[in-house]
Amino acid sequence: MSTSPRSNRFSIITRVLLTALLFAAMSGASLVGQTSTVSMSESSIRRVATSKPMPVYPAESLAAKRTGVAVAAIASAPDGRVVRIAVLEAPDEAMGAAVKDALSKWAIPPATVIGRPQQYGVQGKVTFYFRIENGRGRVANPEDLPGGPKPEPAGGPPKTPPGTRRGGEPGAPRPAPMVMSHAPAADIEIGETELKRLLTAERPTILDVRERNEFKIGHHEGAINIPDDELAMRFVEIDRARPVVIDCSRTDTNVCHHAARTLLAGTRFARVFVFLP
Repeated sequence: MSTSPRSNRFSIITRVLLTALLFAAMSGASLVGQTSTVSMSESSIRRVATSKPMPVYPAESLAAKRTGVAVAAIASAPDGRVVRIAVLEAPDEAMGAAVKDALSKWAIPPATVIGRPQQYGVQGKVTFYFRIENGRGRVANPEDLPGGPKPEPAGGPPKTPPGTRRGGEPGAPRPAPMVMSHAPAADIEIGETELKRLLTAERPTILDVRERNEFKIGHHEGAINIPDDELAMRFVEIDRARPVVIDCSRTDTNVCHHAARTLLAGTRFARVFVFLP
């Protein structure tokens, strides 16, 4: 049986409309899954979170005597649910899974942006330390460690100024902090000659504050990697008895001086150098 041109045209139009509707539905679904967020420091996230269970130390990790730091990037929805978790670093897979499971149960109130009526989810990083004490596994927050960062004072969720809204994935690089002026009394810039003298005489800690993927591509021999935006919570990992040299040979000087100010805040570190070849 032959089909009339009119029927053919009707069939084509129907297929086009159905395809368009399907595409719209799929696009709508993807948009629902994306949540605009504002960046928040780890100390602020910990302060405002209304539910924050700790990871459970995995039995297999404890049996193997594995210890170390775990860091995860998270993003929450405006209803408080943590909807995205990316484990950036962990001593082993089991510990990473324990961190992910705990963070999936966190609840974080929405953030507000000055001058905007809507509420936003929150994005940032969270750190845990897996330690063995007296033969028992213990998971600690950075504030729980001797000499660790002090918790932020109690108060309502911070008001985020305009221009800080983000919709990227957890762990996306942040704009480099602005430095208005150098503070000669705060940190000292050194070159190759001074670095060689320090390496010979004082065995300083070489600190690389770039992101993990950049550090893996190449770094100074013996350097440790703590990204700049994690330094305020993780400075306890650096030996305070030795001078610290921030390797600025592969990154922006603004970032290096921001890291130096973080280390020099209060009485954390007495001698911090920024290496500029």
